[in-house]
Amino acid sequence: MLDERNHAQRRRSRFGVAMAVSAVLSLAALLLWNSSRSQPTQENQEQSAALPFTSPADLDGAVTKPVVTSTPETSVVFGTVQDAKGSPVASAQVCAIRTPITLPVPTRSCVATGADGQYQLTLSEAIWMLGASGGGFAPSDVGPGRRSGRVELKQGGAERVDFTLLQAGREIRGVVRDALGGSVAGAVVVVGGHPGIKQPGAQTLSDESGGFVLTVPMRRCGIVAYAPGYFPGTAMVDIAADVELVLTPETVIRGAVVRDADSQTVSGALVFGRGSGTETATDENGRFELSLDPNRVSTLVASASAGYAAVELRPRRAGGYDEVELRLESGANLELALMIGPKRETCGEGFVRFEPPLDVLGWVPVSDLPVEVHGLPLGPQLIRVGCRGTLVSEVQIELVEGFQRLAIVLDHAPKLTGRVFVADGSPAAMAQISFHGETTVGDITSLEGKFIADYLPPGAYEIEVRSEQRGEGATATVDTRDGDVDVELQMQPWAPVRGRVVDAEGRAVVGLFLSLAEQPDPKFRGMATSSTDGSFDFPAVRSGPLALFAGGLLLSLGGAHEQEERIEFVHDEASASALELIVEDRSRQVKLRVRDAAGEPLAGVRVTLIREGVSDLDYTVGMQSADLDGEMTFKAVPDGPLAVRWPDGSVELLVGSGEAFNLEWSP
Repeated sequence: MLDERNHAQRRRSRFGVAMAVSAVLSLAALLLWNSSRSQPTQENQEQSAALPFTSPADLDGAVTKPVVTSTPETSVVFGTVQDAKGSPVASAQVCAIRTPITLPVPTRSCVATGADGQYQLTLSEAIWMLGASGGGFAPSDVGPGRRSGRVELKQGGAERVDFTLLQAGREIRGVVRDALGGSVAGAVVVVGGHPGIKQPGAQTLSDESGGFVLTVPMRRCGIVAYAPGYFPGTAMVDIAADVELVLTPETVIRGAVVRDADSQTVSGALVFGRGSGTETATDENGRFELSLDPNRVSTLVASASAGYAAVELRPRRAGGYDEVELRLESGANLELALMIGPKRETCGEGFVRFEPPLDVLGWVPVSDLPVEVHGLPLGPQLIRVGCRGTLVSEVQIELVEGFQRLAIVLDHAPKLTGRVFVADGSPAAMAQISFHGETTVGDITSLEGKFIADYLPPGAYEIEVRSEQRGEGATATVDTRDGDVDVELQMQPWAPVRGRVVDAEGRAVVGLFLSLAEQPDPKFRGMATSSTDGSFDFPAVRSGPLALFAGGLLLSLGGAHEQEERIEFVHDEASASALELIVEDRSRQVKLRVRDAAGEPLAGVRVTLIREGVSDLDYTVGMQSADLDGEMTFKAVPDGPLAVRWPDGSVELLVGSGEAFNLEWSP
């Protein structure tokens, strides 16, 4: 029997972390604007990728390092939680979640800050996602010069991670329910979506009746619940109402990993559930047990020094289990080192990202030691590599049977640095900054108003700085093709775009998700959710032609125009734009009944309801799981043809004049 445990321990593959929000949303706005038949789903809205690097900004004003106590077996994360003015936030909650996410419940740890805003967490060696919430603020994972709370810990080490709470938050109430009936107590509820938890600092536990209270941003967001025996359940949260999370009993896949050549079992082989975001390793007998989302197509992947295997599994009945044998075919074992410049300096902090079909490996961190990845399929493979201070590169490699070493030399990237200040010369601390060019990425300024961007490819960039708290902004154009650039920007008053959304009867529309984009070449300018009186606000918007859209719903401006998918107007940064919007009627209720081929109800099947054919943008009504009778009801449904998206990704048009539809699904 081949023992792969040492290889599994040395392997450092991880699922991807979150990309800078501005980059993702800019891309989303472009796609939504230009596609003729796009079908955005809640799942897509919740997905994000990661900006490779954000250089630490100056921390001259940081508090003195507290006394930290770690042991050879543990590590310590410490730091301060502060507000936008740099004042400490007492009694804030700082939480860490270990990655990759473990099921059924993530490995997690939380602590409260003291009166000085400082905290300390003792954690094991691993990659952790950290975040903070509390004090009436929305959860955040940002701090001076960082866009993500992701940290890789070593045994006996100590890492400083500071957090800044910038936005106001609100408390929501909800309940976690079982798709087969009843409520779920003791579920972990977190802001985000499985496995891409965006705000690990905001989390709580459901009580005996399944109820919970959670602090979330003042906008539309996703939350996810984890509980023993269930696959994670995700819901979108609007300002309008409380929320219900429905958990479906997990589908368990049991099986063995064997070498195809001699049918010998393989211990320590890594087994991934691609599409479900789950991972495990085989035991000493080559056996494994893994949870899969019963409402997704998942690819089961086994990887070890002995080889590689993959099999695609259709969605299953909730609560069932299957037996699978994964037979390893010959594979490649890769040792990869990243070097920098002609002197071939060793990369101290970098990454390797495998493109499909190996994207299941996720984000593989690279430090000063070569990274080892075992059990890769043979043949050509595209990878993306980068290191702090270098250009990100795409490299085509040829994976051959056996062991191979590969060193990739990366070019230095030009460094873009700067300082942002306000009219009196004081620093513009914690301002949002975006770089628009060959790529669009984002960051925040430090307490000293400084920024460092050493991750951008050479090119011409427009820099935009915004401070929602001050209502100010600034822009500048730079070109890094000739080398490093240092720039100063002075903030100026920028007026907001604000308004109110009502229905045809003049009643306030609560929880409507709105996006703002620059015209004619779409650039994302922000998002907002209408509040309890129907009002919305986009702070600090620069001058120019803009368009406002509601994710596929039709709007009219003050009732004077025909309803369209977007409202176009010209904004002056010196004066506020006030818009009175009327949204199309959404008074329908639609009931779906899901049955199998034998006519029996299918509980726990999760489907997405889509309104099609009214505008260029399809509108996602919502996503629900069928109850014990195989039924679900969607409220606030707009007029027009409807379709459902099944767990396997297929779309079925709903035809009929009634508001109840009988559907057949074969898991």
